[in-house]
Amino acid sequence: MNKVYKVIWNEVSKTFVAVPEVVTGASHSYTSQTSFEQKRQQPLQAHFFIKSLVAALICIGFTFAIHAAPLSAQLTPPSPNQLPVGAQVSAGSATVSQTGSVLSIKQTTPKAALNWQSFNVGQDAEVDFVQPSSASVTLNRVLDTNPSQIFGKINATARSF
Repeated sequence: MNKVYKVIWNEVSKTFVAVPEVVTGASHSYTSQTSFEQKRQQPLQAHFFIKSLVAALICIGFTFAIHAAPLSAQLTPPSPNQLPVGAQVSAGSATVSQTGSVLSIKQTTPKAALNWQSFNVGQDAEVDFVQPSSASVTLNRVLDTNPSQIFGKINATARSF
């Protein structure tokens, strides 16, 4: 990604435009009404104008970010024993069972995919993925629009995403 840029004057749109530093443009033409010294300083003035504009926009963005409520303040934490709900195996083979505050997913194929309605784990809850080998993979898709809240434990014998 090119992070070095220069500012040039666009005659068509009559605005300054940020372009990659390696871009070459047409030569400048000078009229009798504008001195060479004034034309030479215009790109420099434009550069400072753009810097000031960017700085102002960044400050406005930080102001909105500071005043916006953080996402964690908008969500209430899950109950201590809350476990993921709505498991559906969409690929491979796996069984889901619950004993108290422990949810076990026993996978019988090397690869499996599960869809969950929500995947929240309370502080006293535990989710165990039991997989056939260390090369096994489980893909978990969470369909909830809210982010998952993990306060408890998630264990896996291989990889779980």
